Order: sequence, then structure tokens, then C-alpha cells
Amino acid sequence: MSKLFYKKISLFLVLLSLCGFLIACTNFAKKDDDGGKTPTPNIPSIIISGGASSVKVEESTPKFVATLYNYDGTSVPTYKWTVDPSQAGTFGNSNNAESVFTAGNQSYSSVKIEMTASVDGNLYKISKNISIVDKDNPIPNIPSIAISGGASSVKVGESTPKFVATLYNYDGTSVPTYKWTVDPSQAGTFGNSNNVESVFTAGSTSYPSVKIEMTASVDGQILNASKTISIIQDGQTPPPSLEVPNGPTSPSDPNIKSWQVSSDLWIPNSNTTPAAAKARFQRFLSREDFEILFPNRYGMGEWYPSNPATQPVFDYYSYDNLLTAAEVVANIVLIYGYRKNPDGTLNSYAPQTSVLHKNNGTKAYIMSQHPDFDVDWNINKPIQYQAIDFGEFLAHQLDNDNKREIATMLAHMTQETSGGEGVQGRIDKALWWNEETSYIWGWTDPGYVSTEDKTYPPTPGQSYHGRGPKQLSWNYNYGLFSDIFFLDKHVLLDNPSLLVQNGALGYMTAIAFYMTPQGKKASMHQVIDSNYKFDDQAYADSHGFKIGFGLTIIIINGGLEGGLTEADPRVGTRVGAYRNICRRNGANIDGEKLDTAGMSAWE
Repeated sequence: MSKLFYKKISLFLVLLSLCGFLIACTNFAKKDDDGGKTPTPNIPSIIISGGASSVKVEESTPKFVATLYNYDGTSVPTYKWTVDPSQAGTFGNSNNAESVFTAGNQSYSSVKIEMTASVDGNLYKISKNISIVDKDNPIPNIPSIAISGGASSVKVGESTPKFVATLYNYDGTSVPTYKWTVDPSQAGTFGNSNNVESVFTAGSTSYPSVKIEMTASVDGQILNASKTISIIQDGQTPPPSLEVPNGPTSPSDPNIKSWQVSSDLWIPNSNTTPAAAKARFQRFLSREDFEILFPNRYGMGEWYPSNPATQPVFDYYSYDNLLTAAEVVANIVLIYGYRKNPDGTLNSYAPQTSVLHKNNGTKAYIMSQHPDFDVDWNINKPIQYQAIDFGEFLAHQLDNDNKREIATMLAHMTQETSGGEGVQGRIDKALWWNEETSYIWGWTDPGYVSTEDKTYPPTPGQSYHGRGPKQLSWNYNYGLFSDIFFLDKHVLLDNPSLLVQNGALGYMTAIAFYMTPQGKKASMHQVIDSNYKFDDQAYADSHGFKIGFGLTIIIINGGLEGGLTEADPRVGTRVGAYRNICRRNGANIDGEKLDTAGMSAWE
């Protein structure tokens, strides 16, 4: 792979990190979700202060306070507190400038608290998002610690840049104590293991995966954070890293057209930012649960002794890579445009595909379109757009749906990557492979190549066989996902092996696939929502569709796995893994349709 390619990746990672920070700090005052921005000078405005960012079910927040700024009149304002959804809770005095919010008996990942003030015939609105958590769950914003800096790999005998520990959400006055450790202990040493910053020096042996851990103690609380790195021999190439939300600021092809997305199609939302997406992953799938569920994933646990490697092996399916993927894809909005026929139906087979990276504001780029999209008989028809915000993953209103969602995606990954039988729900060898095994064991002929596709033509000599947790296949899929992630189809068309070199990128393909509808077929994200309604109920009834995990199997592989019970090993693996993960994260799946018996393919 060329040095120019890696420089290009590094450049847009830096640009995105900066631009992502800028867009996160920019919003209109009347849509301020954090309630803490300085109001526009000399124009009446309102802000929300106090309250809390989260509250447990059936408990109350401190008072939310609405303050009207820059109003010089003499009229007395009227106030109105509301909550969306309305059943999430109540305000003690909804018509006062100050009011306590009491949560109902249902947890929500995101609830909108809104204040509307009326004065001199003008309305001023502001909102703030909070979460409602189960009583046995910890309230967010408790002290926590994170690791930054350092490196994702280091050569034997050499040192990393400084790893830095940062303590968040601690308002006390005690001085924390810190301790850096490494597992296995013989992998290397820290220069100053009791400092908040420390360099790690690798020993003389290479390791596919080494766990760097920081333990901080403050006010009797023990806080932990860890990071996985690899130690490589001289001459080995470490896997490329995607440790920050990435996204180029513009396509590499100057001929690609852009357009401004209107607010009736998509608007920035504080609940779907990269930071919010990462926080939700950590909430609904803890590092501890992940390690317990997938101890023998590729390069880890029992895997490594069982599979002598001919190349450097690393923790491809690491928890950190999953968090990075969640952050990265949350920066992306995929937009499909369909020509609308006079009878109201859509030409869904011939879409136009645009991609919006949130660090670009509301600018979207037209990356591809079907040849029939602008033909004579179609070009004058109106366009109906559909926006898919990848940042909405795990952002259902009901916490139970979010728990089921993470279980759904991981259960399907289990079937795609398993190294053992899973009929009884066994997932001890899930995430075992990251590539089709025939290619792992030496097959070299290019596979899954479609020379007929003109939008994403194959690069000569490259193979587009299944790679990553979703086993992405075919050049037209590699090209599409390359457009989505990099605004450049050539990145993955020219370098498809990047998917097995970078675990975060692999996870990104799985999340994006999970979130994306396919023509008339809904996405798995849509149908796992308890409140999902079919666009065509008659069609759904005729195919036996029932909302639940079983319907996500129909979406993935209904042609081969439709109409089957758990006795089928493929369906059994998926359902068994789903049950195990739901049992681990506490999701309630009582009465849910889990297999595909009675359901046929969704065409």
C-alpha cells in the first residue's frame, strides 16, 4: 500500500477531528440542547440551567431553571415546560420558570425537555436532552477515567509516546493516585507507573495484543480504563489506526457535485453526535460484558494457540475498535433519492446516493446514481429523499430496544464469523474469523468480482471476498462503503484488504449495513424498534412478518433462512447468540418472535 494512501488517511483524520470539534460547538441558540450557551447579544433569548443530564426512573431532578435574557420590556413572561415523549415524566409546576422533573416508570435513552416562554406576543423556545435510567443502573456523569495519547502499536525494545490518563466528572478536592499496569506483565514496563502520564517501553517479545490499564483511586472509588496495543517485531507492519472520528472534508474527485440538505430532511442533533454514540455503546455494552461474551475472538484467548499466524495478529475485534467504529459512523448521514411516479410509488431500484459528513455541516455529496435516475422518462419526476443518520444506532426511545439492538448486531456477527457450532447458543468462538477461511488458508484467486458494475468497477487483481464482521463481499459493496466512509470509492476498491487490517473499519461496515434500508426492505435498526409500523401492512401480513429478532434474519438472508426454526444451524446460531447476549445485558425478550418460521423473504 502506498505511502501516499497512508498520508491521505492521516490527513483527513486530523482534519475531521478538528472539524468535528467545530461542528459540535456550533448550533442555533433556539435549538441549544445543552442549555449553557451564551445567548445572542441584544436579542431576547432564553436558556435552561440546573436540572440534570440524567435521572433514575420514578425519581426527581433538581430544579430546571429558565432564564430570559436581553428583555427590556415590562410584561410578565409566561412559561411552559413540556417533555417529549409525554409519558416519560411530569413537571411539578409546568407553568413556572423553575420546576422539578419527575421521571415515570420507563427508562429512555433520550428525552427532550423543552421550555417555551411567551412575552409581548413573541415565543422563545429552548430544549435540553436528558436520559432516564433504570434504578439499578448508575447515573451517568459519575467520575470516570479515560486514556489518550500513547500508540496503538510499538516495536520490541522501543517506547511509545506518553499515555495520558484524564479524570472526568470529579468535583472533589482529593488528589487521585494513579497506577499503570500491563498484561501480560512481561510485555514491557512503564517509565513512571504512578504518574498521570507515562511512557511504555516494550520488552523483547512481540505480542498480538497487550492490555494497557490505568487504575485511579479517589475518595475511596476505584476507576479503571484500558487500551489494547500490539508489540511487533522490526520489519512487521502494524495495523493502521482509526482512533478518532474520521471523514474527509471533500471528495478526492473534484467533479463530484454537492448540495445543501434542507432542515426538513435532516438537522444536527446532539443525541446523534460521535461523542453521544460512543457514550451509548459504553452504556449498553460495557467493556466487562464484551470481554466475558467474546473471550476467544480473533487473535485472543483460545484463538491464538489454535491458529499459528503467518503474519502479525492483533485484537481485531477489540472493544476499543468497536467504540471507535461507533464514533466514526455517527459522523455520517447516508441519503437516498428516489424518483416518484405519478401513482405515488418510488423507483427504488434506481436511486441516487448522497453522503453527508457532519463535520461538513449540511453539505452532502452525490457519490453515485443509477443509470436510470436521469434518463428521459424519469428525469422530470420529483425526487423523494430518505436520510439515514448512522448516529441513531442505539438511540431508540426505549432502553430495552437499545439493549436488543446491540444484541441483534452482535448475534448476526456471531453467525458470520463463528469458529464453532452455535445451535445451542454457544458464542465462545464468536468473532473467530475476520475473513473467508479459504483465503486465510492460502486461496489467492480474486473472488466476488462483478465486471458488469459500471459505478464501482473492480480494480484488476483485487479480490472482494468476504471480510470483516459482516463479511462484506463484491466490488460494488466495497465501492459503496468506500464512498460512504471516505468520499472516495477507490480507497476500498484499490485496497480491499484494509478491511482485515483495521478492526474499527470492519465494525464500521457492520454498523452501516445494520442501519441501511435496502430498497423496499426496511433496515434492521427500524424493525427492532418496538413501535415500528410497516409501510405496507398488507405485504407484511402476506409474508407473515412479525416485529422482532426473527425479522432481522429475514432482512439479512430471508431467501435462504426464511421459514425456519432454530433447528436450522444458521438460525439456531443467530437466535442462541441473541438469547445469550440479551441475558447478559438484561434485555427483556419475552414473547418476541425469534426464528423465521412462518415468514418468507422480503423482496
